[in-house]
This record gives sequence, C-alpha cells and structure tokens, in this order.
Amino acid sequence: MSTAGQRRTAEEILVAARAVLDPALRTAVGRLPEPLRALAEFHYGWAGSGGAAAEGSLSRLRLPTLVLLSADVNGDGWDGAVEAAAAWSLMGNHTLIHDDIMDRDSHRRGRPTLWTVFGTAAALQAGNALLALAIELLAEQSGPKIPTAIGRMGRTVQVMSAGQVADMDLEARTEVALEESMAVVEAKACRVMSYACELGGLCAGAADDQIEALSAYGHHLGIVCQLQDDLEDLRPTANWVDGLHGSDIRRRKKTPMLLAALRAQGADRDRLADLYRSDTPLSDTQIRHAAELVENCGGCGWALRTIEEHMDLAAQSLDRVRPTPRAHRELKAFASVFGCPVTDDDDRNLPGPVPV
Repeated sequence: MSTAGQRRTAEEILVAARAVLDPALRTAVGRLPEPLRALAEFHYGWAGSGGAAAEGSLSRLRLPTLVLLSADVNGDGWDGAVEAAAAWSLMGNHTLIHDDIMDRDSHRRGRPTLWTVFGTAAALQAGNALLALAIELLAEQSGPKIPTAIGRMGRTVQVMSAGQVADMDLEARTEVALEESMAVVEAKACRVMSYACELGGLCAGAADDQIEALSAYGHHLGIVCQLQDDLEDLRPTANWVDGLHGSDIRRRKKTPMLLAALRAQGADRDRLADLYRSDTPLSDTQIRHAAELVENCGGCGWALRTIEEHMDLAAQSLDRVRPTPRAHRELKAFASVFGCPVTDDDDRNLPGPVPV
C-alpha cells in the first residue's frame, strides 16, 4: 500500500484508498437483496438514473480512508482494515441518506439524492439496510478488539442521532447559545471522525492510549472540518454566487460562527439579529448582506481562530499516538482534505516510532 520512503499527497492517498475500498464496498452492497441493492448503488454513484455506471466522487472516501491510515499507526499497512473501512462507509452513508430526507436536500455531490428519485420510504429502508450491513460486515472481522469496534459503532450512531435531533431543535428555537451549537458539532462532525480513527486503531490492535489519542485527533479534525465548511459557505463575498453561497443563512441555521457574531455589540449585530428573527424568506441580496454582517461582527475571525486552535490540538494528539514515520506523515498530509494545512516535517524520516 505504501513504502517507507514514498511521500504521497492527500489526493494520491485517496486514489489508492479507492482502489481497495470500492471493490470491498461493491462486494458488500452486492449482498443486499433487490431492490435495496439498486438503491445503494445509485446512492454511491455507481449507477446513474438510467443505470449507466458512474465514477464515484473521491470526497465520499475521505472518512473511510482515515480508517485505513489509522490502521497503519504501528506499520501494519491497510490490509487488515479494508473491510472495517467499508463498514464505516456503510454506516456513514446510512446517516447521509437519512440526513438528506430530514433536510429535504435535493442534491449531494452534484447528483440527485436518493429520496428525490425513489421516494422517502424507499430511501429510509435503504439507509436502514446499510447500517445493518455495516454491523454484519464488521462482526465478520477477526481480532481481539473487534467487539469493542462494534460497540463503538453502535454508540457512534446513537450520539450522531442525538446530535441530529438537537440540531433540529436549535433550528426551531429563537435563542441559542454558542456552546449548544458547538455541542451539536461535537455530536455529529466530531464523533464520526473520531470513530473513523478509533476503528483503524482497533483493527490494528493498537494500545488503548493510542486509540484514545487517535480519537482525539479525529475530534479536533471534526471541528476544523465543520468550521471550514461554514466559512466556505460565506467567503469570499467578493466571489459570491447567488444561490450557491449562504445556504446556512437562507435556512437561518444557528451555526457556531453565526452565534459567535451575535455575541458582538453594535448596529451590525442588531441588523444581523433582526434578519434572523424575521419569518420572511430572505432574498439573495439579504443573504449576501447577512454574510457581510457576520464578517463585520467577528464571526469569521472567531472561526479562523478556533480552526487554528484545533489544528494545533490535532497535531498534539497525533504526536501522542506515537505513529511510525510513514503513518505520521500520511495522517498529517491527509488532514489537508479537511482544511488543515499540510506540514511535512523532515524529522519524521526517522526509523521507528515518533518520540512523544
């Protein structure tokens, strides 16, 4: 999979991951009875609405690839974690299918969402089937820590589901605290990334302290990834395209960045609050103005500072994992797909584990 002297970019890592993950995923999905199999193949992007084969997006493999990279922390490579990474993908896509239904999203990664093509009821059952298949696939794996991996998968789904319910509650409320919004981020974005890292370590039989450090690494990456997504929705306003930016504002979503902006004082803060209190649908002009107000009130600055803080914490967590030089290099490089800058330290070319 990887050699000690080879330096791969994040994209090269994703391409290599697709080469091993797609066959495993296709085999697993092939177990499903029809019509669930066809629904899953459409969701994964392997078949278009007319049945033609399609190349799936690399972005859909970001988190399963974290499973593979985490499984290599002690130099064991990816081979022992491919099926587990496929199980993670099945679990994660169960959540995505359900989220699309709840959010009434019509497209994901440039393709129509499952429920819009096949109906809500069929999509719900397809999502349920993927979760059941994920548990089945993971239970078939060997290793002393696989029972723990199965238990943590169940716990992860519970935490994510609770976070989704809390998120819907926040959207329905007028007054929301920044801490409440961050708790939702931790339950959703952070938990899924933590589990991806944990799962790889569990498959590799890593020590308990390594697994918990991997979990912390995923947690901090989750915060960075979510805040980067929030920023991307608003900036740069100079290149704003109506209808493509400001979706969180259009839905009046209480993101951490918005709530940080509402902690400011002054006329801009009051204007922003008034726009959010109104029940009238916002025009593109109003959405663009609200984005500028978030910037003026310091929301974007807060997000950038928080991102920097958690990138530093992610790096510290990764050092506590004590990975091999190759694993450290690739986990650090791969963080760029979640918004973390690549740091390629020459001192990681040392034989043996990285010193604590």
